[in-house]
Parts: sequence; structure tokens; C-alpha cells
Amino acid sequence: MCKQASLFYPYFRLRLNCLKQQLQALLQQVQQLLLWLVVLLGPATLGLVFMILLLIGQLYNPKLSVTQWLLVCWCLLAMQSLLVWLCQTAILQPRYGLFWQSLPYSAVSHKLAELLLLSCCLPIFWLHMLIVANANFSQWQSVLPQLAFLGLQLTSAVLVLYRPQRSVLALLLALPVVFYSPSAWYGLALLSLAMFVMPLVPAARKPKGLGVRNSLTLWLTLIMQLPAQWLSRILLLGLVTLLGQITLGQRPDLAVPVHTICAAVLMLISCSMQLNNNRLYQHYLLFFQQFAKHHQYWQYLAPMGLAVISFGLLLYLKATIGLLMLAGMLFLPSLFIAKKHPTQLVPLWFIFSVILACLSWLLQHFL
Repeated sequence: MCKQASLFYPYFRLRLNCLKQQLQALLQQVQQLLLWLVVLLGPATLGLVFMILLLIGQLYNPKLSVTQWLLVCWCLLAMQSLLVWLCQTAILQPRYGLFWQSLPYSAVSHKLAELLLLSCCLPIFWLHMLIVANANFSQWQSVLPQLAFLGLQLTSAVLVLYRPQRSVLALLLALPVVFYSPSAWYGLALLSLAMFVMPLVPAARKPKGLGVRNSLTLWLTLIMQLPAQWLSRILLLGLVTLLGQITLGQRPDLAVPVHTICAAVLMLISCSMQLNNNRLYQHYLLFFQQFAKHHQYWQYLAPMGLAVISFGLLLYLKATIGLLMLAGMLFLPSLFIAKKHPTQLVPLWFIFSVILACLSWLLQHFL
């Protein structure tokens, strides 16, 4: 056993170094966004960690209803799923797949290394584990659901690693269960069932080519064949909305700032879809040039569809009509910037969001 462990350690260390390098490359891709977050948040970055701990701590709040408790569980699963999905390539490292297979290690060693690397990318799980370790087990009836959810966190992370699109879709489809579950155990059981069953459904065959004749059908085909782009954003929209709902349930006096922040973030998520469309447009540029210029506007179909969903979610949060109009005024220039000046999207979006917050405050106090 010790000999096998000594042989496995150099292999795992090599995989870990590759993980660090790929995560650094991933951070460089989003360095502009991270820079603005550090500049704008500053010391409040630790406050974000505290907010995650506070959200996990809500699982142990006896005053929470079953629906609110399951909403917190769903939000934590959604955040963890997005993080694992983001790190999937860095963990599995498909670029070096042939090299890993050429090494004298069994398939079990490869899977064990991937699971150990996965454990390095689960900060929410480890924070929850820290809270569970300090829980009062004398009241085991109140702690037992949290232990079950801890197991669901771990298993769902593995499923997202190997079947990300199916697992995220299952998480989205299971969201209505949260609102109609009579008990916490029933809701956890249905969430677990959805997360386990969906990845086992056989995948539909993808067409070998794109049989399209105009720009509209091409964009619709691309959207359907690239589910990772819209699934991740829809999950983010739902996550932001539920976090806003939980905050409003705890602090209803902060309705105006919560609605404003949710509106600004939802509009940014919707506009970010255009960044992906820019790459697709350049890839099929010769095809699009065959049509009149007004046919190019179909590329805005996906971000505008996400914006419509965002407006519906704001209405669900009971935002005012005035705020919806201001959010629309924020979305249109942000979409234009995402198309024409994508590198300036985050700083200009922040400026527009400050203007949105000021106008929202004026509407609240003077109208």
C-alpha cells in the first residue's frame, strides 16, 4: 500500500501543477472583471466569504420554512455547480489526455487523481463541512438533513464534473420542486433523484452539418447546439433571483437596493451572451455576408431572450415598473458595448449601474 501511494504521489503532483497552470490561464481570461471587483470591493472581498458562510449558516436556522431551507440548498448547489463547470477543463485536462494514458497508471489512478483535484475546487463544500464539524450533534434530528445535503453536495459535484450539461439542466428542472415540497426530506430526495437520473438519459445524436438557409435558422441551430452557454447563464439568473428573494425575506426594508443590484447583475448576465455571439459571428462571417445587413440583428436574439427572462424574474421579486424601465435603459447600451467594445463592457456597465442606482433612488424618494 505504501509503495502504491509513493508511486501515485508524483503523478498526482504533476496533475496538480497542471491544474494550477490552467487555473492561472483561466484567471488571466477574466482578469479585467477580477481587477474591477478588487478595485470596487476592496476589503469587502472578505465580506463575500462571510456572506457565503451566512448563507450556509441559514441551513441551521430553525425559523426557516421548508421552502426557504430548500431554496438555500438549491442556491448552494447552483453556486457549486457553476464553479465546478468553470474548472472542469482544468481538472480533467483533456489537452494532455493521451499523455496521461501513456503513463503506467491504471484507470482507477486517473479517476482518483481527478477526484482529488475536484476536491481542491469545492470551497463551498469545505465551508459547509467546517460548519457541520462545529454543529451540536446532541440535536441530531436537526443536523441530519444537513448531513444528507452535504452528501448531495459531494455527489452532485462529481456528476457536474463528468456530465455538466445534464446535471445543470436537472438542477434547473428540479427548481419547482423547491416550492411544492411538503418536507425537507422529500425535497432533498427529489433533488437527488433529478441529479442522478438526468445524466443517465441517452444523449441525442447531433447532426453532422448545419442545414440552414438564413441567418435566423443558423442562430437558432447554434443556440440549440451550444447548451453550455445558455444553461450556465439561465442558472446564474435563477441564482441571483433566489439570493435576492432570500435577502428580501431577511431584510424587507432593503427592497430598493436589492432590486437595483439584482436588475444590474441580471442585465450584465444577459448582455454577456453577446460576447459568445461575437465569436460565432466571426466564425461564420462569410455566411452572414451573403444576406442584407438587417439580417445580422438576429445575433441579438439570445441576449434579448435572456433579458426577457430577467424582466420576468424582476417582476417575480416585485420590482416596480419604473425600475424595469431603468433596467431596459441599462440593457440596451450594455448590449451595444458588448457588440462594439467588448473589452469595455465591465467598466461601462458599472458606470451605467451607478446611474441606475441614482435614478432608482430618485424615483423612490421624489415620485
